[in-house]
Amino acid sequence: MSTRDVRDPSSSTTPADLRTLIRRQHGVVTRQQLADAGVRPDGAGEQVEAGRWRRILPGVYLTNSGELSFRHRCWAAVLYAGPRAAVTGAASAYLDRVIDRAPSLVDVVVPHDARVRSPVDWLRIRQTRRRFVIPSRRPAQTTMAFAALVRTEAADSADEVIAILTETARAAGTSNDLRAEATAWNRLRWRSVVSAVLAPQEDGHESILEWHFTRRVLRPHDLPEPTRQRWVRTGRSRIRVDGLEETWGLRFELDGRLHQGRTEEDIWRDNEATVIHGQPTLRFRWRHVLGRTCVSAALVERAYRMRGWTGRGRPCGPSCPVGR
Repeated sequence: MSTRDVRDPSSSTTPADLRTLIRRQHGVVTRQQLADAGVRPDGAGEQVEAGRWRRILPGVYLTNSGELSFRHRCWAAVLYAGPRAAVTGAASAYLDRVIDRAPSLVDVVVPHDARVRSPVDWLRIRQTRRRFVIPSRRPAQTTMAFAALVRTEAADSADEVIAILTETARAAGTSNDLRAEATAWNRLRWRSVVSAVLAPQEDGHESILEWHFTRRVLRPHDLPEPTRQRWVRTGRSRIRVDGLEETWGLRFELDGRLHQGRTEEDIWRDNEATVIHGQPTLRFRWRHVLGRTCVSAALVERAYRMRGWTGRGRPCGPSCPVGR
């Protein structure tokens, strides 16, 4: 094949395999790919100078002069980082529609033996010894679970970690992959939070949340503790509530599910407890127990006082709102 210039990648003069490659890569191509197709070395640079193409990264081009989209950046990032690179973190979560807003950074992961440095501030390249799986998606991405754990590494709080795990589990429809991935990581910044939230059902998932609720929300703030796992009668059937404080007429439900929301049965049970039994239900999830501990304690205190409790909770620190 003779060397040639490529002004319009879709034109009939462009090799068919190159046109197919460019379409598959969302209009992004590398200098090496052009050279492999027979394009002369300075062809891409001339197109950039003429305003027909855009240079995204060194040796990586957008074959039109239009708006540079987030997907263009992701394609450019993995092409620049090498054949074993994959989009991960928040960028991968956005491509998978786990999150709604495109992040400012594109995270790319490469094997530990790859030596690639980012030339721009919007691209972050990280190495890993972990054998990450790259499904046949374009551009290449890590699994949802891998991307979620990458996101937790940059989290500033337990609340943020729980939000990442929750939205990922909901998008995937299960937390099994997250649990398996977390187990495989040797280092995990928020391991205690991740392990607690992802505890398997057979290991007492709900009871672990109840344990944290008692020891992080109630006891440090000197609040009355309900009777745990109390069976109560509802109509013709008996149900088990996670916590019942009979003196002050409050019910507590600790919902540790990640990929499911409240069911219609949960809502009906809460309404029935309030209307028929005069026992309002306070329902807490992982984000409330581990991420918003003091705020949750203040809510419990307020509920007790509204039900007639004359005591006062104890603040656990200078900024704690309990007892004030």
